[in-house]
Amino acid sequence: MAGALLAFGLAVGVGAHAFDELRGRPLRTRISSSVLVGLGTIALAVAIGLGLYAVTQLGALFLLFVAAGGALVLLYAFEAPVVHSDIGFALGWGAFPVITAAYATGAHPVPTTFAAIAAALLSLAQRRLSTRARSVRRRATAVTGDITYADGSRETIDRGSLIAAPEGALRVLWLAILAVALSGLAARWL
Repeated sequence: MAGALLAFGLAVGVGAHAFDELRGRPLRTRISSSVLVGLGTIALAVAIGLGLYAVTQLGALFLLFVAAGGALVLLYAFEAPVVHSDIGFALGWGAFPVITAAYATGAHPVPTTFAAIAAALLSLAQRRLSTRARSVRRRATAVTGDITYADGSRETIDRGSLIAAPEGALRVLWLAILAVALSGLAARWL
């Protein structure tokens, strides 16, 4: 499990984000392109190396998971349409890691299926919450308007108010996902 967490952390947390930053600087970092390429390449290579080591322990079939994981990182980071979509995100960043870790640890297929569905749905919710907020935060130069309520009161809409609710939900969502993951680990090992 530790190897799976490390591999996914490197591949997605470092590799995919470094490669994503190469495409239009969505995070607006000033990290040089060569450093981003180096970080992404090294992180993905180490993650794939961990996967190849796991193949020696788990058998040749696990090589399919390693190849699919590497391909998902690159296809998502370089915005391949099928993978760089809501459903691609849900399956690639939600279901795939659950199924891969479950296979690696010998988990039963029934709870694995439910956990993969839950992870995909949580990832889909995260993607849908973040899409508008990310677009406003990264691309909008101005947001103006107001809401008029039935009682005649008005509420001003600005950049901050437009993204406050989805970003607040995202802050809670990752904690919920962490709690579910920790409960699964505790249930298995305690």
